Amino acid sequence: MLKHHMIAGLDLLSDPATSPSGHSQIIQKSAACPWDILRSAYPISLDSGSLEAVSRVSLWVKDCVREHSVCGNQTGARLPTRILEIRTNREVRLHITKNETAPYACLSHCWGKDQSRMIKTTSSSLENHKQNIPWSSLPTTFRDAIHFTHALGIRYLWIDSLCILQGCANDWRREGGRMAEIYANAFITLAATKSSNCDEGMFSQPSNSCPPRSGTFFNGVGQPYKLHCRKAMKVPDKYPLLDRGWAFQERLLSKRIVHFAENELIWECLEASCCECSGPHELSFLHIFPIDKKPSFIMQDSRSTIELQDAWLQLIESYSVKGGPRALTFPIRDVFPAIQGVVKLAPPRLGKYLAGHWSSDFPRSLCWSLRLVPGPKPPDWRAPSWSWACGVPRASYWDVTDETFACARKIKPSCVVVSATTNPVLGGDDPTGQLSSGEIVLRGKCLTGWTQKNTWESTEPPALYLNGDLTRPGNQGMGSESWRQQPRWDYTFQGDQEIKVLVIQMMAGFVLQKHLDMPCQYQVWLILKPVSDSEGAKFERMGLFTSDSFLCPSSLSIRDATEEEWKTVDAVAAKLDATAEEREVTIV
Repeated sequence: MLKHHMIAGLDLLSDPATSPSGHSQIIQKSAACPWDILRSAYPISLDSGSLEAVSRVSLWVKDCVREHSVCGNQTGARLPTRILEIRTNREVRLHITKNETAPYACLSHCWGKDQSRMIKTTSSSLENHKQNIPWSSLPTTFRDAIHFTHALGIRYLWIDSLCILQGCANDWRREGGRMAEIYANAFITLAATKSSNCDEGMFSQPSNSCPPRSGTFFNGVGQPYKLHCRKAMKVPDKYPLLDRGWAFQERLLSKRIVHFAENELIWECLEASCCECSGPHELSFLHIFPIDKKPSFIMQDSRSTIELQDAWLQLIESYSVKGGPRALTFPIRDVFPAIQGVVKLAPPRLGKYLAGHWSSDFPRSLCWSLRLVPGPKPPDWRAPSWSWACGVPRASYWDVTDETFACARKIKPSCVVVSATTNPVLGGDDPTGQLSSGEIVLRGKCLTGWTQKNTWESTEPPALYLNGDLTRPGNQGMGSESWRQQPRWDYTFQGDQEIKVLVIQMMAGFVLQKHLDMPCQYQVWLILKPVSDSEGAKFERMGLFTSDSFLCPSSLSIRDATEEEWKTVDAVAAKLDATAEEREVTIV
């Protein structure tokens, strides 16, 4: 039996028959209106802190609880370790829980660059906050969140800076490791999406940019009807909160989330999305979100293992664009904890979690590259060099997932993972959190080579030359004893600095490039350099390259390829196999 809760004065467990199909009807078009092409639309609350805004969110909540089986209709959950208890709309204190169960809200927000002004709970302020948190000490965003939570009829609100002991590493690791359950169990999450810091507040104020207009008209038989209209709202291309690393997982973990945007409210849950400006069938705002959170939502156990693996790579690409190292105030500490909650939802069949990768898809997952021009190598260690989290500006898995290849899944691992380990930081015991080191041992086909200044184009990054006669007969300007490649480097370095490298083949297969109707032997290689103090026993990653171009027939179409051209492709592939040396490589 579900508990009975009243939120914003609405009975969330009332009879669905009170509205057609169990949905709340916002506006009904008059039957006298002769224009079938005109659809019903929502009025915009304009002031997102108003009672109209609270009513709108309450209606969205009501529909979600009644209709969405994935979101669930339970209105209470076990409270986090510490949570704000809202006594009145201006009186709040920090409550230490004792296994209580109740509905609660979470706040997702940007701390801002000047964090000295952020109110925090520390070991020294804990006892005072348990008694009362002065209203005057709270920033505008926190006050707005408390007002809105209270107006919804919810008694408890979780805010990170007040509910986790700041400055206490052990408490941060323990409570940070519970992010999955904190946000997933929240009845609703309020997101200060438009605000770049805690002083800007959540609420938008009435604007003259899209004023509503109304008029009375008459149809062909003299019956009156009314039309209401407004200008189409301009949706911003980006919002500050969506570029914050921690907000990436907060959004994905929340079963229901309300975004307080520039001019309107936006609703997301695990089954539906809508905004005030366009209703549920015209989601013009969705382009601002880095990834869809509906239950295609990343870690659903009902999906096949292959689907889960592909979904994880998609998540990592999105995280490195909208979140990840670029969008974290403390990337060294937070790059893994900021997605720790999503990791903990993953089904066991994905295997062991290793610095942002899963063992069930390890060789392919290691084949990330950059879509943006890389910067200098970060001076401080944050992740193993084989992890996409080591400091890259934007990780991509185009080489092993892109639809350019009709049979991308026929590109199979060509190396063996002998061992893989990661170590949490001192005092930590969670492999999904902050790490101190990581090491993998791979066995596969290897070639030696060196980097060299690009002589073809001086502004281009350094080129890579590999030892061995791997050229196609008739190729000019490459020499017979070396093979030139232009890799995608992980970071910039001096081109006139010659570096001896080792490359290891990670993936290989025969694929058809759809856009050229061209078959090719496709291979993916990692570029490694010796670690300076390991005497050649260990390597670190420098970049990646693919070898599809030199293993294709010269003709542009499979229909035009001659038997001799196919013999050339086979010969070059055979040369590669004969030249490469099978060996074990340790990468850190």
